[in-house]
Amino acid sequence: MTHLDEGQLHAYLDGEGTERDGWGRSEIETHLAECSACRARLEDQRRLRDRARAILGTAGPMAVSPPPFDAVLQRAARKRERKLRIPPMTTLAWAASLALAVGVGWYARSLVLEGGGAAAAGVATGATPPQVRADAIQAAPPAARQLAQGTPAREAPARPPQEGIGAVASTATAAVQDRPVANLTAAEAKAPPDTEAPPLRVTEAPVPSPAPAIALRRVQPAVAAPDLAERGWITVPPAEAERRLGGPLATIPGLPSLGTSVFGTGPSAVARTIQVLGPGLTIELVQQRATTAAPERAARERAAAPAAMPQAERAIGDEPGRALTVPWEGFSVTGRALVPDDSLRRLLSRLSRP
Repeated sequence: MTHLDEGQLHAYLDGEGTERDGWGRSEIETHLAECSACRARLEDQRRLRDRARAILGTAGPMAVSPPPFDAVLQRAARKRERKLRIPPMTTLAWAASLALAVGVGWYARSLVLEGGGAAAAGVATGATPPQVRADAIQAAPPAARQLAQGTPAREAPARPPQEGIGAVASTATAAVQDRPVANLTAAEAKAPPDTEAPPLRVTEAPVPSPAPAIALRRVQPAVAAPDLAERGWITVPPAEAERRLGGPLATIPGLPSLGTSVFGTGPSAVARTIQVLGPGLTIELVQQRATTAAPERAARERAAAPAAMPQAERAIGDEPGRALTVPWEGFSVTGRALVPDDSLRRLLSRLSRP
């Protein structure tokens, strides 16, 4: 027996007739009455259709009926009136807070004014008159006062006051004048009643003579600018140093040079060359003509013009070290370095021209 397919069953459930392959609605009903399998399949399809319709019915949009436009306007007006209306209790609370703030401020102002007046009155009352100092002197203990009377007064020579002493004296005077009257009264109460202080003799101190005016004048330099530049240490190239020395410049071959500087010209010219021995270690070579008077005069000239020496060379030349003088090419070469004597002697034995 031929069974109905899915399309024929769905068309029959939808209420549509089909003429496909000679199957009309009447033929389908006749077949369903005779075939139990097709009838069972039709019932399954019907249940599936009903379930799908139920799900789709609940998933649809909800029906909303919009209110009239006049009702919307009335509702907005009511909300606006509700916002602008302030409760009476809130208004009263605001007024009470404002009144309290004004009252507290006025009361505080009166307290400040009264406190300022009382303080001014206290300052005026506590001011010590000038005659209190005499009372304080009379209230001193008897023994100290008698000792002061028994000792003759010595008149010391007048000395010009100094700025520091004047400042201390003024400070001490201000401190004595600012003492309270209550302390003076207590001192008078402690003194014995039968002892009276004789009147004090006040001697005016002589007025110190004014300090003589200091006359300022410009000190003229003893050496002119060209002469000072000529007599100072000048850093020059090796060729210029040889020209000023009038002979070869002494250096140690193979060592880096930090520079050469000369001092003076002519027979008294002195050249100084600084070379690097290693990290943080240098050797200083001072070269001058090998004469009897030239070394002393050159040493005096070097000591007389330390300001003209460059800062870096002065720092290197001032550091301590061993010194050794050797003759070389008609010159006297002094080497100074922080090395042993034998090492310094070997270094000076290698002297040659740069």
